[in-house]
Amino acid sequence: MSPDISERKTNMNYECHVAIVGGGISGIASGIALKRQLGFTNFTIYEKSSAVGGTWSTSTYPGCASDIPCHWYSLSSDLNPDWPSHFATQPQILAYWESVWRKHDLPSHTKFETSLYHVTIRDEKTGETSLVDAHFLIYGLGGFMAPQYPKSIPVEQLETFKGPVWHSAQWRHDVELKDKRVAVIGNGCSGAQIVPALSLESSTRVINFIRSPQWLVPMNNFQYGSSTKWIFRNFPFVMRWYRNAIMARADLEFMVFRKSNRRLREFAVKGLTSYIKSVSPEPLWDKLIPDYPVGAKQIIVDPKYLESLSRLNVELQTEPIECLVENGIKLKSGAVIEVDAIVFATGYSLASTFESEPTNLRVRGLNGKTIREYFDESGGPTAYLGSNFPGFPNLCYIIGANAATGHASLLFDMEAQIQLAIQLATPVIN
Repeated sequence: MSPDISERKTNMNYECHVAIVGGGISGIASGIALKRQLGFTNFTIYEKSSAVGGTWSTSTYPGCASDIPCHWYSLSSDLNPDWPSHFATQPQILAYWESVWRKHDLPSHTKFETSLYHVTIRDEKTGETSLVDAHFLIYGLGGFMAPQYPKSIPVEQLETFKGPVWHSAQWRHDVELKDKRVAVIGNGCSGAQIVPALSLESSTRVINFIRSPQWLVPMNNFQYGSSTKWIFRNFPFVMRWYRNAIMARADLEFMVFRKSNRRLREFAVKGLTSYIKSVSPEPLWDKLIPDYPVGAKQIIVDPKYLESLSRLNVELQTEPIECLVENGIKLKSGAVIEVDAIVFATGYSLASTFESEPTNLRVRGLNGKTIREYFDESGGPTAYLGSNFPGFPNLCYIIGANAATGHASLLFDMEAQIQLAIQLATPVIN
């Protein structure tokens, strides 16, 4: 994607162009870094939808919120003293990212309803394509682009069910759920937020289908008072110290995941088990307490999910699913659970982000292979510092393979990878 270096030296009209794929938080942060650190403005953010914000623009399901403290879920260059609470909701987070996007004059660099298709530009409205010359590519789609469905339920089988069915990433706000029986499949981060939010309406019957239990920790959310916000606004170093303290605490908690810390892990299991028992109904304890080590899967910050299982309109279903049928969900036992609507809260597929619909981006490297083909040859997703792939020069993937830690803010990893991208892009730009 980059012209020969000798050609650049003799071509006085050479002007570098950086293409940023995705107008989510990675794309916005990358554009800000290019402007603030390099004073570089010849870049374009290509966003497939009609709005910026990425996941925080498209994920609008009931209860959607961050499970990371908001002072840590914000850019280090653009701290926000006015967060209303320790954990922020989806509208609050989206408003923050839209504000920094406007603050740094990124609207003039953003093309909406435009996607990269085989490294060409496709207009999402007309379908027309055009070639874009980019000397450096920042791939900012992240890992939350392609909704994932259970392997036991092929996508083509979704049409078997005669009622409305959708993924949590594509919430159907046009469907009225009052006086309805709703199946929520999954108990991960999104499922744990959807179940308590939906069940607040007492006429909605929520049946939560889970494959395995999760370790959960209490959210302990709280509001920031006006005096605290005033201090953060007028003494920014206090806000930055507070942010660093949140980071340090999370890194200390990571010690629980280390195999060598047996006693610490046993202490964590005891504490989390006690928490689960303290807020959930006793008949469900056997179904809610995991039999795998703490940290083997992402720990869920509990948005009152466990508490909601005590509501009369909530049912926990742990029997394996066989398939969908016209009027509901058939279990392996042969029983059919009749429902009016089905919601899949089953996460995202990183593999589909690279290779298949809906992203359509099949970048080929110097050897003619795609990133997915490189993964297959490598035995799975792998990248240098989670960002770079052999044979794909001048390409940086933000929040790529194995970049997320599972215990800390994704923004910390994102900003570190953007710094690597800036380092690699500097000689190309200059």
